[in-house]
Amino acid sequence: MKMTVANDLDKVIFESAFSLALENGWRVFSLSDLTQAVAEKTSISQTLVRAHCPSKTAILSIFERHIDSIVLADEIQFSEQDTARDRIFEVLMLRLEAMQEYKPALARISRDLTLDPMSVLATGPTLLLSMAKMLNASGHLTTGLVGVAETHGLLIIWASTFRTWLTDNNPDHSLTMATLDKNLRRGKSFINRLKVPLPFKPKS
Repeated sequence: MKMTVANDLDKVIFESAFSLALENGWRVFSLSDLTQAVAEKTSISQTLVRAHCPSKTAILSIFERHIDSIVLADEIQFSEQDTARDRIFEVLMLRLEAMQEYKPALARISRDLTLDPMSVLATGPTLLLSMAKMLNASGHLTTGLVGVAETHGLLIIWASTFRTWLTDNNPDHSLTMATLDKNLRRGKSFINRLKVPLPFKPKS
């Protein structure tokens, strides 16, 4: 059935791009290949698809926003006993869980992007915004200079943990969890700045 909803279009775009990346590699397939694949699955013309997604960097940004929406769809419940580290740990693991079905494609894309550092840099602003959203979801404010520093710090932690997750084949993701826990502990000074009261009352 043809799709006409914008949110559906975003998902078709990145899923089509991921399929092409798995087949031929992220750097090989063209935007023309993508727009044709998307047009075949939807009622959107190739011209409009190209306008909506003018670059491969835009595809990755669309995907990051999609994952953000999944994590933020339901209010995450924390207990009064949860520390700042506990809350951030849970939110980031939820993010990785939301990405699980796309792990093979993300692994291929990550390998290809090692040869395209400019694309990695171009996705930085979107990832920073995602990290700010994750901090807010864990009950922390991200405004001001301190908030900016905290967001950048969390991005470093996320990037390191993400690389481990890509190669972690344990069903319980034990290696990923151990890496994330280690990264958060190493960032103790960063985490200490986050030890503020929750801006909401946790539900019992």
